[in-house]
Amino acid sequence: GYTVPNPVAQRELIRATLDKAGIHAQAVSYVEAHGTGTSLGDPIEVTGLTQAFRKDTQETGFCALGSVKSNIGHLEAAAGIAGVTKIVLQMKYQQLVPSLHAETLNTYINFAQTPFVVQQELTDWRPPQITLHGEIKAYPRIAAISSFGAGGANAHVVLQEYVPDMQQRSSMVIDADHPAIIVLSARNEEQLKKQAQQLLEEIVNQQYSAEHLANIAYTLQVGREVMEERLAIIAASIENLNEKLEQFLAGRDGITDLYRGQVKRHKEVLAVLAADEEIQKAIDTWVSKRQYGKLLDLWVNGLAFDWHKLYGAIKPYRISLPTYPFARQRYWLDATTTRATTYASGHPQGMPLQWYGSACEGCPYHCRGIPCGCPAGWGGLHPLVQHNTSTLWQPRFSSTFHGNEFFLADHVIKGQRTMPGVAYLEMARVAVREAIGAQASPQPHDLQLSQVVWVRPLVVGELPVTIHITLQLQDNTTLAFLISHKSEQESVGNGSRDNHKDRLGSFEVVPTQQETATQIYCQGRAVLRAQSPIPNVDLASVQIRCQRQLSAAECYRHYSELSINYGAALQAIEQLMVGEGEVLARLRLPEIPGLVSQAQTATQDGDNDEASKRTHPYMLHPSMLDAALQACIGLLVEQTPLQEPHLPFALEELSIVGIVPAQGWAWICQRRDSATGVIFDIDVCDDEGRVAARLHGLHTRPLPASFESPSTMLLTPYWKEVAGTSHRDHDAHLARPSDTSQASPLYIRQLVLLCDLPAISTSRIQAQLGENAYCCHLTSSQSHREERFQDAVIQLVQEIQRLLSKPTGYSQSIEPVLVQVVVAHKQEPTFLEALVSVLKTAQQEYTHLRGQLIEAERAPAEGELLDWLREHQLRRQHESHIRYQDGKCWVRAWQELGGGKLHSSTSASPIIPWKQGGCYLISGGAGGLARLFVQDIARHVETATAILVGRSVLSAEQRLQLEHIGKGRIHIDYQQVDVSDGPAVHALMQSILWRYGHLHGIIHAAGILRDSLLPNKTPEHMRDVLAPKIAGVEHLDKASADIPLDFFVLCSSLAAVVGNVGQADYAAANAYLDAFAHARRAQVIAGQRQGATVSINWPLWEEGGMQIETETIQMMRARLGIAVMPTETGIQTLYQALASGLAQVIVLHGQVARIKQRLLG
Repeated sequence: GYTVPNPVAQRELIRATLDKAGIHAQAVSYVEAHGTGTSLGDPIEVTGLTQAFRKDTQETGFCALGSVKSNIGHLEAAAGIAGVTKIVLQMKYQQLVPSLHAETLNTYINFAQTPFVVQQELTDWRPPQITLHGEIKAYPRIAAISSFGAGGANAHVVLQEYVPDMQQRSSMVIDADHPAIIVLSARNEEQLKKQAQQLLEEIVNQQYSAEHLANIAYTLQVGREVMEERLAIIAASIENLNEKLEQFLAGRDGITDLYRGQVKRHKEVLAVLAADEEIQKAIDTWVSKRQYGKLLDLWVNGLAFDWHKLYGAIKPYRISLPTYPFARQRYWLDATTTRATTYASGHPQGMPLQWYGSACEGCPYHCRGIPCGCPAGWGGLHPLVQHNTSTLWQPRFSSTFHGNEFFLADHVIKGQRTMPGVAYLEMARVAVREAIGAQASPQPHDLQLSQVVWVRPLVVGELPVTIHITLQLQDNTTLAFLISHKSEQESVGNGSRDNHKDRLGSFEVVPTQQETATQIYCQGRAVLRAQSPIPNVDLASVQIRCQRQLSAAECYRHYSELSINYGAALQAIEQLMVGEGEVLARLRLPEIPGLVSQAQTATQDGDNDEASKRTHPYMLHPSMLDAALQACIGLLVEQTPLQEPHLPFALEELSIVGIVPAQGWAWICQRRDSATGVIFDIDVCDDEGRVAARLHGLHTRPLPASFESPSTMLLTPYWKEVAGTSHRDHDAHLARPSDTSQASPLYIRQLVLLCDLPAISTSRIQAQLGENAYCCHLTSSQSHREERFQDAVIQLVQEIQRLLSKPTGYSQSIEPVLVQVVVAHKQEPTFLEALVSVLKTAQQEYTHLRGQLIEAERAPAEGELLDWLREHQLRRQHESHIRYQDGKCWVRAWQELGGGKLHSSTSASPIIPWKQGGCYLISGGAGGLARLFVQDIARHVETATAILVGRSVLSAEQRLQLEHIGKGRIHIDYQQVDVSDGPAVHALMQSILWRYGHLHGIIHAAGILRDSLLPNKTPEHMRDVLAPKIAGVEHLDKASADIPLDFFVLCSSLAAVVGNVGQADYAAANAYLDAFAHARRAQVIAGQRQGATVSINWPLWEEGGMQIETETIQMMRARLGIAVMPTETGIQTLYQALASGLAQVIVLHGQVARIKQRLLG
């Protein structure tokens, strides 16, 4: 039965375990039994054990038997590990402990006829000696343990004690010439000192001497996890070690041969050093010369080192030493700090009773007893964090907002009451303070918020909205916070894609929840740590630099034009002073009852006692902090007229120094260009310049698509002439020495990659560009251009990987790095210009990286090339794609197609590409776009043939779906062919012509994704992504070269135009399709090919298309305003693209004004 043990199964398991271990049953001197003490289970277990042992011996009474369950009971899933622990402890102390309550044995077990004796008293555990084949052999202590679960889940393990081979003991002598290296590490400095104290006490208590020192050193080197805080000592003797440990514990500095460091400060640099071949050679030299000081100086700061290199073939032993001194912090809930909350009976919101009562006296929002955020009606924990709804497993706080709170009623965007982004920062601060308790609550300067992402705006309509602030402990000093709302009725999204997390720059972005109705508004991390002092703002100097004036009225008029209406409570700007890349704003809390007195009292009294918290809860007052963000408009309107409102999107770090004052200043500085939008650094200070809050790395973005109905726009590329520098005497460049002061003024590193320019000397180019530059060729020995292009993509990605992994830490640097790729055209198109999409993706993944592709109609001279490189390095306006042709400089730009907007289905009838009896080949398998195209063919013609080409076998279910779509009128022929296989494609085309007699159109929609960030890209995965599109289009074109096609459509992606995080290879593959379409269209004009040729850069389709992961959709919405395109819109776009006669059509769907601005700007 299910619950009755099986002795045969147990016997076979035990026997198999002994055989695998090569252990004779008589060598087992102790068995830890499952031993539940039942009248049925115990006899069955002993029977199974006996039968297993009988294969080796008929001896009886030689093996002790026990069960830890008699001591501690049955621990269910932990029962097995409890038995293992008992065995290990018995081996350590070399004793067998009794099983309790075993004086009376089970009458169903005849132990005299078994190998086992129940252990009933404490005895020494002597290693057995047994006679085998006439020889007496001594064995170490060997034990076996059984653990049997319901339903036949059986486990058996054999354990043997470790006995060191005394003959192999190391003869290492520790002295001044051959010292011992003692290493200790811990999570923090306090625990590191405890480690040192433990070691010192252990040496004294165990009376360790010189002969043990090598073993002590070896154990600490290879037997302990390495942590951040590190200590290393070079000791010539045990006395020398004790002396240095005592000096370290006493706090002495300058101790000879003692090294101290912290990993976090040098982690990235030393991680790279560890992989550097030259550094490894240097380390080996230090070890051979016993120059351990240099090695330890690097190790304590984070260098990874294989300690086995210090020893030969014979190594010291690992011995028992003290383990990690855990901090012993309590995490139990403190009953004295829990709050009992009585809820209003029958109230639909279930609000606490303290929120109801008389109206707030003097409240300007007529709140009628419903909390509005002003001090007059404030109750509970905080106006933004109203009550504690934590469980034992999850710290959580909740708040309900009705829309009449001042921070909502006076913050209206496009007619909707929207929570200010800064309010979430105060929510997170209060939630952390409440979660860790009043006694342990950090002082303001000990709390930082980092990696903050505003995922979507919180809009409060007619019904109240309840949000939750949840906290998750990450480590001893870091908590993650998430601010969200869950509705039982609301549903978000329309797909069924998986949910994942990924990285946007240095921010973790949570995707739209497709299967639940959870709305995530904001998330980030709270870090409890002491901050470095923030210097005061030199207000006088800033005022001198900022001479242009912008009044508060002008500022709020600009916002009103952008459909952002600030009420009186949120109009805290008095004056803006604008300079070059910086703004100084005079701020004052509006004179509204409650608001001024609240902030003034807070400034004077602080926020430490309970009484003050009841009258002035805000430390980051929403009115003042939002005004600091509002002041950014001074820079935005100065640079370009704003066409749409901007909201905060991400914040790298918020340092809270003190309470934001009721009057003061905000100093805003804009960083250099960013690929993900505008970035600001903001200091909020008082009239003396003392900083109360610093916002470092505030990223803004235009208003999300949820505020605007999506529309569709079509674009096509063209070349726009730009003014270039005059050509100088190019030979002079190579004659004069490099001027590094001018070569790289804007970038800390410059990478130049040359394609098809073998005559150019990379060493001379590199020398002329300066010491921060590196130049090399991208080469390939392949004979076919599609293979050469794949090699170029892989080499380009590898060069970027090397650049970002340099010891100076370019991947983490905020200083810009420039990558320039130069391509020279040949008689036959190479399509290497498509590499620009890799650079655009790199710019999105690393905001400090700038990429440029420079293409030329011919191979330039070295001096001319240097001119180009320097010219575009120094340009203030960064261009990604540049062309030199006809003696002029051009840049890639985009223009609207036919007025830009997609023709409505109600306008003139579109030209349908399908014909009666037509035959069409569609690559990409049976799903995705192929299914949608077949469905559209069936909608417009009575008879036709659709040949679907895919790599996978067509399942019966897919076949039924296709037949249903074809409606019995469309003949669907599925061919399992890999389009990257040239001979297979040629054979396919011949069979189509032989069977059907004609082919009218080809739609190349094949493609796969292997999304990962650039550092994680491998050549194998990149080739998997590149081949279906690149080799596929080449093979399909060659095989159909003589066929009179009506059209040849390439399904490209918007990623080819703008790049996309994690899709460098996919973007490159699609950019190749775009370049190919331009070349094939030229062949059609020249009469070398037939059929209208167009590459369509599709956005995301609602159905079909590449079903990319949710986080990718989220990032594209966040960065560009791109929305998912409905199927009917996509079909209409196909018609219009084919009718345009153009080689490339870009499809924008979503906030087209915003997308257009990003692309055309």
